[in-house]
Amino acid sequence: MTISNAINNVQFTSVNIVTFTSNGTYTPPSNLLYCQVECCGGGGGSGGVAATGGSPSSACSGGGGGGGYCRATFARASLTPSVTVTVGGGGSGGAAGNTNGTAGGTTTFLGLSCTGGDGSIGGSAGTSAGANKGALGGVGSGGDFNSTGGPGSAGLQGGSILLALSGAGGNTLFGGGAFQNQVTAGVAATSSGGGASGCASGPSTAARAGAAGAAGIVIITEFLAS
Repeated sequence: MTISNAINNVQFTSVNIVTFTSNGTYTPPSNLLYCQVECCGGGGGSGGVAATGGSPSSACSGGGGGGGYCRATFARASLTPSVTVTVGGGGSGGAAGNTNGTAGGTTTFLGLSCTGGDGSIGGSAGTSAGANKGALGGVGSGGDFNSTGGPGSAGLQGGSILLALSGAGGNTLFGGGAFQNQVTAGVAATSSGGGASGCASGPSTAARAGAAGAAGIVIITEFLAS
């Protein structure tokens, strides 16, 4: 059955989804009328934490930021003959110790650009209550709709109850970042563009490494004629 877009007076008979999770080239099919393109930058990695001493020593790091997002619609004529697609990789986690995570990579498609989320800073050991902030999310630009990725949440440490919580990774429109955890190494993100969670250590714990953010994504929804 033919579906009609009354706003643009364009008729199409089928829809197809093309997904890029790594760099590539998009070649539009001959029967493409127009397409909607969604992009997301890579998620930020989380920082590692230093080794802790005896009670009440603890350490933590915040979560990496989520990748930016944008969306736009393209007529076929603007896609000829093909388009280079760049998908931002996830940022890497900081090595074991007070080491920063790295930012996620930028995703691009024609004039669309989505920067990756920032990596979170590493954490040192301490004996008093405190927090280690999460990283900022990436920024989408060039689209009909643009959005900033969610920031990573802060890690928490120290105090009389020996609390140690990692910061959760920043989310995106494609899903959440890695979850906040108690007394753990960093956890890698799995949703496209999500930020990694930070680390958390209680007393007498070896240095811990952060984790990687998730790679970005490009999703192309093709509206096709018969």
